[in-house]
Amino acid sequence: MGEVLILEGDFTPVWDSAAIAGEINLIKRRAGEAMTGWAVDIGLRLIAAKRLVAHGNWGAWLQKEVDYSERTASDLMRLASAALAERSNGKQLLEELPYSKAVALLGLSGEEREDFLTGCDPESLTVRQLQAEVARYKSLAETAESERVAELVVENQALRQEQAAWPNASAVARAEAEARAEAEDVAKEQRKLAEEKAKEAAVLREKLKQAESTRKEALDERKRAERAIRDAAALHTKEIAELKEQLQQAQKDMSERAASSLNLGGDPTALGELKKAQAEVARLRTMLDHNKQLFEANACFADAQNNMISFEDIIRAMRQGGQE
Repeated sequence: MGEVLILEGDFTPVWDSAAIAGEINLIKRRAGEAMTGWAVDIGLRLIAAKRLVAHGNWGAWLQKEVDYSERTASDLMRLASAALAERSNGKQLLEELPYSKAVALLGLSGEEREDFLTGCDPESLTVRQLQAEVARYKSLAETAESERVAELVVENQALRQEQAAWPNASAVARAEAEARAEAEDVAKEQRKLAEEKAKEAAVLREKLKQAESTRKEALDERKRAERAIRDAAALHTKEIAELKEQLQQAQKDMSERAASSLNLGGDPTALGELKKAQAEVARLRTMLDHNKQLFEANACFADAQNNMISFEDIIRAMRQGGQE
């Protein structure tokens, strides 16, 4: 008993080659000259039968059992294999054609066949015309391939000649590699310097920001000091004016008391009042001198602050000029 074979298509597995031959002959009688569906079914069965027939007996088996030549059987098996490949890709280009025209297209690969059919209508051609078109397509494809191969050969020869003309090609390559490496080192060094400059610029900007903040604080302090000086100057001016009035009044009192003391002939009481008046005049003069000194000191302090701010502005301008 032979082995069971399971094939794709509308084909029930059978046990031996005799049964397969019977099915093939039945399909031949039914199909006649129909489309290639019948040929695909026969081709599948021939593929199965060839696996079962003893080696060397294939031609005899074909002639005896199904009345096929080996060439016809080969066409049928090739057609079945190609049709199954098309089915796996969701296509049925061969199975839609008559058998003779489908066989004429077996000389093309799947991709070539699909490309060929996009520019050719087999239905409008006879089998002989279709075979001629297939031969012309293959000739053009082989010519294009030959031309491409020739171009590659020429390019390869030119490359070899060019390489032969460069006896120091390896030295040139090394020099180029060294130059690239040196350029990369220079680029790295430049990037490093740029990063350092950027960091220095950031530090300088921060210092400048701090200096601006300090200068602003100094200006604010200066304004506060100026206000205090103005207030103190106004107060001192007022105090000095009041002291001058008091001094004038005390001097007037002292003169009156001195005159009174003379009129009274040196009366002790009058002399005592005169001494008090003299002491008051001396005290007021001392206070007046002290306030004058404070006023002058405040004026000097204001001048010193103004000079200090101006000096700081000069130094800052010099630094900015140096940075630029």
